[in-house]
Amino acid sequence: MKSQFLTRRVARSRSFPRPLVLLSLSALAIHVASADTFRWSGGSSTDPTDFNDPDNWTFYLGGTPGSGDEAFFQVDATANLYSDTTVGRVELSTKYANVREVTVDTNGNTLTLDLITSATANAGTGSATLNLKGNVVFAASQPSIQAGTTGRVVFDSGTLTSTGGSSLPFYGGGVVELKSTAVGSGIGSVNISGGTELNITGTSSIAGNLRLEGGTSLALGGTDTLDLTGDIYTISASSTAADWVIDLAGTSPNTSLINAVDINITNIDLDLSNVPSYTATDVPYVLATYTGTLTGDEFASISGLGGHQIVYNFGPSSNQIAIIPEIGHATPLLGGLLPLLMVRSRRRRGPAVGAK
Repeated sequence: MKSQFLTRRVARSRSFPRPLVLLSLSALAIHVASADTFRWSGGSSTDPTDFNDPDNWTFYLGGTPGSGDEAFFQVDATANLYSDTTVGRVELSTKYANVREVTVDTNGNTLTLDLITSATANAGTGSATLNLKGNVVFAASQPSIQAGTTGRVVFDSGTLTSTGGSSLPFYGGGVVELKSTAVGSGIGSVNISGGTELNITGTSSIAGNLRLEGGTSLALGGTDTLDLTGDIYTISASSTAADWVIDLAGTSPNTSLINAVDINITNIDLDLSNVPSYTATDVPYVLATYTGTLTGDEFASISGLGGHQIVYNFGPSSNQIAIIPEIGHATPLLGGLLPLLMVRSRRRRGPAVGAK
């Protein structure tokens, strides 16, 4: 019976040296269960950005990374897929070199990751960003994304699906960004832990639940929107609260930044990093809209409100969390509408900007 490893490597290598054929199959079989690391060199004279060109990778038997293998970047690079591609994981690290940004662009194809730690940005003492642009499939039974303390993993303009586990943990203490990206089928829950920040840019969605552990953050604002078909809630009773970090600069009034079914704001701090001056005083800024229920009397703490106030169960349907100017700052039109809009609502006035 032929060794699977031997068959696989012969297929990958464009020129298999004859003396190596004499190696015993038992020696080669030692490597079958372990993942191999392919290091990006970008050395192809044909296309130094082609992910599928063996000349762009360094490996002792040649070829390109495949299922179960690690595609490792320790230099800045852009790698383009020209066909559907499966690897174990994609990793970048500044531990041994000065890598700052790596982009793997699927170019309309699909990148499948089949190891448990599916994508990693280990920034070491510096900062580094791993951009995965396009459609990504997680095929491991328990996939996860690790963003090191100063690392950033960005999913850009694609759909994330899973044929393995039903949850997708983001951890490591850095930033994971959904940039105009949909978390779709097979992923019932996105779990944020370990002090990690989930950053939303553009219009992104999660077809499931969002679970925030104490000490983690959900950050968005401006023209950003997060749509969930499920719920938002915390997953631990830790004394450390999770954060919503909302930058309202550039936000269109009356546009809901977060849309979900049930929202639980128990043990969640609200950081309003940038509340615009009274540029649109006749309409509210809607932080969140829920079609189910709002749990939690109010945010654990609020910073940055200034002359504004938070209103819970806001609007004619009493299903929004909104920020509006305090009554004294509202125009006569808004002042007249507030009693109608705030039926069954709870208000919380803001402390001085920066207070907590």
